[in-house]
Amino acid sequence: MLLNNIDVVGVGWGAWAGTHPGALAEQWAGLERLLTSGELAPPEPATYPLDEAAAAVASLENRTAKGKVVLRVRG
Repeated sequence: MLLNNIDVVGVGWGAWAGTHPGALAEQWAGLERLLTSGELAPPEPATYPLDEAAAAVASLENRTAKGKVVLRVRG
């Protein structure tokens, strides 16, 4: 993959969760505590005007986007 400039992104949660019963619920509970307490804040979405759609897509392709990418259609 390295020599062909190919990225593989993803995870097989279903198979893992089947062999670790209750683990996902435990992890989500811990994540929820961090979010609720403010210790962990989700990234703010990157907002682009529609005429900068190419830049928005580029931020996804080159993985500089953190969190969601939003295209603003009006104003």
